[in-house]
Amino acid sequence: MTLAILPSTEETPIWPENIFRIAWSERVGSTVSFGYAKARLGYLALHLADLAKAGDYLHQALIIFYKFGHTYGMAVTLDWLASLAAVESCWE
Repeated sequence: MTLAILPSTEETPIWPENIFRIAWSERVGSTVSFGYAKARLGYLALHLADLAKAGDYLHQALIIFYKFGHTYGMAVTLDWLASLAAVESCWE
């Protein structure tokens, strides 16, 4: 099984958009928005087959959501971490 590299669409946002969201979240001080930006970067890295970077971003996002008790953010991030685990187990 291989991971398809998807073209940039609304479902897979481009890197600069996510970088902007992280910068905006840091400036405004919205930690949950920062968590979502990290989660999106992890999702994008997963689709670009950069599994190490995907794991790092998703782990950081999960910690942020856990600290603030944001259950929806945790659910989404855990779902993407499960996708990462599935891909990693298929490649071993």
